[in-house]
Amino acid sequence: MSTIALYSSSPIQAIIALVDVRETIETCPSKLWDLARDNGGGLTRAELRAYFELKKTGFALMLGRVRIFDRPIDPKIFFKAFTPPQSFKYLTEEELQRLADLLDEEESQ
Repeated sequence: MSTIALYSSSPIQAIIALVDVRETIETCPSKLWDLARDNGGGLTRAELRAYFELKKTGFALMLGRVRIFDRPIDPKIFFKAFTPPQSFKYLTEEELQRLADLLDEEESQ
């Protein structure tokens, strides 16, 4: 299973949660719309069609457990030479484990 660390841009500028990815689905835009509509995808049909215009396939990430930090994590303290991602950034297993350990500490208090 994969995990996503959610970074919130301005004004928060912090890592706010870890989310498990249950499944990654590759399919045509019309099927992606069905998934978004049925699972609360957070966008309109017109937005999805515009984004995937002239594309034959796209990807949907089906999300599982969401673990929200009580106190958002300042990535500049947590990661060396952090720069905010434009869309995503791959974390190492060690970095992801450090974030999960912080959540475990919060949940045990």
